[in-house]
Amino acid sequence: MTLEECKKEVDKNINSLFEKASNEEKDLLNAMIKVINDLSQEKQILIDYLKEQINQCDKEIERFSKNYNVYFAQIENLKVTKKTYEEILSKIEKE
Repeated sequence: MTLEECKKEVDKNINSLFEKASNEEKDLLNAMIKVINDLSQEKQILIDYLKEQINQCDKEIERFSKNYNVYFAQIENLKVTKKTYEEILSKIEKE
């Protein structure tokens, strides 16, 4: 189950849980919800950052490609960097 699916499931059942819960249990549930929300937000920030970096790599590759002979090494480095960002992004989005 992904983090987002987990959050949706918690939201779906929260009213029922709160009706049956003691004050101590309510505090624990609220803490768990806060952690889930924080993790979801942090994950989205990371995804957005990686996508931005991938786009930046594409722009730089395109710019360097105009002078291919001069910038061959930079282009290859950017391709490796872009691939790394894409692999990280793919792993994060699969969770």
